[in-house]
Amino acid sequence: MPRHLALAAIILGVGLAPAAAQPAGPTPPCPAPDFVDTVVGCTVAIQSKSLKGPALGSAHYNRGFALQSLGATKDAIADFSAAIRLDPSKAAAFNNRGYLRATGGDLAGALTDFDAALKLDPALVQALNNRAMLYRTRGAWDRAIEDYD
Repeated sequence: MPRHLALAAIILGVGLAPAAAQPAGPTPPCPAPDFVDTVVGCTVAIQSKSLKGPALGSAHYNRGFALQSLGATKDAIADFSAAIRLDPSKAAAFNNRGYLRATGGDLAGALTDFDAALKLDPALVQALNNRAMLYRTRGAWDRAIEDYD
């Protein structure tokens, strides 16, 4: 199955083709150097049922990041949510989900995620910047400036 078709199948929720129909060769790693391979490799890892807890959370996070980069927002949010459920200490998953929520108009959910990310890692610059932009959008200039500082 060509890579772009495998990705489309994953995003549409129909999964990968049976092993016999897949191309010969190794499964890409999770994460891989490219986003499509990351989606494929992490999906295989997740579906293998061999990963548990934080390792499974990392696979969901890596796939979510790749899906986010490929524009599959809904699926990326679902993966970041799974990563958070499996490893609630992953500040980057809260930040990335918050960013996607903010771009989708869920500002309250985004603020909750940015706050959670910063509670876990007060020095996470991306979360500080994202929360500052959210405060700026809401007209909370003093709060935005605090985060930018």
